[in-house]
Amino acid sequence: MKILLTGGSGDLGQILIPLLTASSHAYRIFDIRRPETGTEHFRQGSLLDVSEIEDALIGCDLVIHIAAWHGIHEARGLKTPQDFWDLNVNGTYNLLQACLNQKTTKLIHISSSSITKLSGYYGFTKRLAEEAVKHFHQQHNLQTVTLRPRAFIPYWNRAVYGDFLEWAKRFWPGAVHIDDVAQAVMLSIDLLNSDEFKDHPILNVDREPDYSHEELSNWDTDGPGTSFQKHYADYIQMAYRLEIDTSVKPISNNIQETKTVLGYQPQYGLTDLLKELSKLP
Repeated sequence: MKILLTGGSGDLGQILIPLLTASSHAYRIFDIRRPETGTEHFRQGSLLDVSEIEDALIGCDLVIHIAAWHGIHEARGLKTPQDFWDLNVNGTYNLLQACLNQKTTKLIHISSSSITKLSGYYGFTKRLAEEAVKHFHQQHNLQTVTLRPRAFIPYWNRAVYGDFLEWAKRFWPGAVHIDDVAQAVMLSIDLLNSDEFKDHPILNVDREPDYSHEELSNWDTDGPGTSFQKHYADYIQMAYRLEIDTSVKPISNNIQETKTVLGYQPQYGLTDLLKELSKLP
């Protein structure tokens, strides 16, 4: 199978390339900037230009649609509301129309858990992009899977995180490791290629809950930080030393449907993070 990765020069695209190769999939990267790896399969272009997308789609069976401006671009004022609308909404529509024109019938849409946060342009435009994907599925029989990961920018992205500790403090209250997002994408490819594919699944991609529902319902009833200490007593001094607020109540998105539909099993959680943090000086 030949797969087009929009925004494939970014973090997730670069994680996916060796996985696609190992699974005997051919790939093509479509992005406005050149990737660090996979340059021989790179096609420079913009989602704002339908003709460039159509050229990149020639011979492709499936699209992994990653390209978007993210919440970090909004939080830091790096992109305007018009930028978000142009890429996240118009760019997604242009891609969908190009898929229709080129008879590319399968698409994995990397959406976001932020679609519920309509106060910002990021969540709002990602929500509209989801609606566009849904429309093309219903009206044009485009076979689609929408994934909603949460805060998966990796710790090594120095444009976002200064170091591992800064990333860890973002991961702490709720996020998913980029490797688990890549796992969900690869499983989605398998689903789209199987006889079991039905309708248009929209699936949360998150880590396993760090605490039970009961524990979260009774969070820190014995005082700030006590829920963490009951679970992870061996790491409490380390957390103090690194100035991590252990009283922060984590938030988990329900991933049961993702497990059922894809066979998804997240591999990286808070315990793994704590083990890595304990190695810091």
